[in-house]
Amino acid sequence: MKNIKYAEQYSLKEKVVILSPVVVILLVVFYLVFFVLKELSQPIHCYELAGINAFSVVWGGLFIGFPVLLLLNLLYFEAKNMYSALFSGRYPHPNNKVFVKSKIITGVKARIKGFGLLVLFIFVICFGIWGGFQIDNRPSIKQSDMELCKER
Repeated sequence: MKNIKYAEQYSLKEKVVILSPVVVILLVVFYLVFFVLKELSQPIHCYELAGINAFSVVWGGLFIGFPVLLLLNLLYFEAKNMYSALFSGRYPHPNNKVFVKSKIITGVKARIKGFGLLVLFIFVICFGIWGGFQIDNRPSIKQSDMELCKER
C-alpha cells in the first residue's frame, strides 16, 4: 500500500480569521444585490445610480462585475497553488495549508491540475472582456417604458 501524504490543515481559529472577511464581503454584496435590486426591480430604467441609468449598472454588474469578483476570489484562494503545480509539480504548494483534508499530488497530475486552474483563470478573464463589449449591446429602453417613469 502506498504511503499517502496529506497537506497541513488550518486550525479552526485560522479558518475563522481567514474566512471572516470573505463572509462579511458576501453579506454586504448580498444586501446590495438583493435589497437594492428588489427596490429597483419593477421599473429599473426609471432610476439612476450616481448619474448612470440603473439598468446599465445592473447590466454591467452582470457581465463585468461578476467575472471580476469570481477572478479575485480564485486568485485569493488558488493562485499560489496554481503556480506551484505548474512549475514545481506539486499541488498544493508546500508552504500552503488547506481548509479540508487534501492529498498531496505530485508530477503530471499536479501539472494538469495547475493547467486546469490556469485555463479557468483565462476563461474568466475572457468572459469579463467579452462582457465589456456586451454593455453596448444591452436591450434598448422603449419610449412606452419611459412613459411609465413619468406616471410614478
